[in-house]
Amino acid sequence: MMGRRSNLQPIEGRDAGHSEKAARKALESLTQRPLTDTQWQRARTALLEFVNVLRDWRRQAEVKAESSTASNVTTIAEAKGAALDKAA
Repeated sequence: MMGRRSNLQPIEGRDAGHSEKAARKALESLTQRPLTDTQWQRARTALLEFVNVLRDWRRQAEVKAESSTASNVTTIAEAKGAALDKAA
């Protein structure tokens, strides 16, 4: 996925409510029982923390990839310049 920009945006408004309901339903399906509001709030908090960790990792990977690409371009340009100097 290097080079691809994330199009993830914070979900707001009605979409956030829909996503939250879907996440709760999926978790209840996995546990095969309804969650209490307290259980859901704990799970929701843990899920949001996990999403933030993943976003941070992705940002770090993008920065590293951009830095690596810039470094490679510089190295290639330097190599071409050295080759032109030798040819001259």
